[in-house]
Amino acid sequence: MDLEALGVNEAARRYVDIISAFATKRSASTLSLDGVSAPTPSSSVRAQLHPIAEQFNLDHESLGSGEGRFLTLSQRIPIPVANGSFVIHEYLFCDVYIGLRGPHVNRVAKHYGEHLHESVRRRREERDGADAHHHITVANAKALQGIPPELTVEQVFDRLKGVPDDWKPVGLGSVRNESGHHAFFVVLSWPSMTQTLAELGIPDQHFHITLGFQADDIHNLPKDETSLVTDFSKIKLIEAIPKASSPSSKSSKAPKGKKVAAPKPSPTKKSTTSSPSSDTESDSNSDSDSEETPSSSSPSSSSSNPTWPKPKLPPSAYKIFFAAEKPALKAEQPNLSLGDLAKTLGERWKNMSEQEKKRWVDEAAVKKQKYLDEMKSLGFPTQ
Repeated sequence: MDLEALGVNEAARRYVDIISAFATKRSASTLSLDGVSAPTPSSSVRAQLHPIAEQFNLDHESLGSGEGRFLTLSQRIPIPVANGSFVIHEYLFCDVYIGLRGPHVNRVAKHYGEHLHESVRRRREERDGADAHHHITVANAKALQGIPPELTVEQVFDRLKGVPDDWKPVGLGSVRNESGHHAFFVVLSWPSMTQTLAELGIPDQHFHITLGFQADDIHNLPKDETSLVTDFSKIKLIEAIPKASSPSSKSSKAPKGKKVAAPKPSPTKKSTTSSPSSDTESDSNSDSDSEETPSSSSPSSSSSNPTWPKPKLPPSAYKIFFAAEKPALKAEQPNLSLGDLAKTLGERWKNMSEQEKKRWVDEAAVKKQKYLDEMKSLGFPTQ
């Protein structure tokens, strides 16, 4: 490798052997130059290391911000999945939450984003960075903090890496907060991931791709089929609220570039053909769907405002089935591990007919309607 031709100076050369050893030995799937696995390079050095990573056929991405910004490298192991005329090469990552990024995620976001006013899309870019990738949150920080005690985040992440990358867009969705401001997203269907999360005991996640919002993102409202938009002509007319008049809002989300208390592995790729060659900032903390804390303009004790806290999101049909059948299976086979138990029930659910699943689907529908009624009675919007 001609380092001089690549413009690599002495400060960057010390990392070449580290990267070479990582690429050659393949003893790990990820190497983070974050001061733990290896010294944290400066921004100018990181810029030189991106083309070095390309030479070694590694995926590479800069994460974090400010002095905490670092470079992560991953083995490039593509897992293509056919999706119409596309072949998906997405990658699963883990920072303060577990999510999925990739070219198809960005394509879907761009397609649906064209229905929104430019100012609404720009508000997301102001939060995440103009070059930030769109992503799908698979398990947010709160969910990772509540995983069963016998599991680690690393074990959960390894299990999720095996889930088929077969999610599909359902349509454009919108929710509205107590101030009447909208947030927009692509509603997604991902049954295989929904099933796996339930098997792991992780709360339901309404899979979606955030596209933009008028003031701030909105959490703790269902971002599923119940929020689908039918009149696209009106959506295009909704503009972002000028910042001067936007209510300030506090959130339990970690500040950009900061890490939360939940244990986490370094960001690790599922598979990808998308390889940033520039040192652009990642959206590693965006849209983590963590629970919001009411702000000064949020609901208070006044009867005209919603009553906090919001009700817990309703469970899916599979999760209700899993919770109901788990005790009986455990009693029949007490030596089954959590993983084997989950696998057995997962196979049972997969082989059930629609008629056999109906009782669980109906129960989930009842719970969902009860949730929406309770939200309405407390004064929260349910659009």
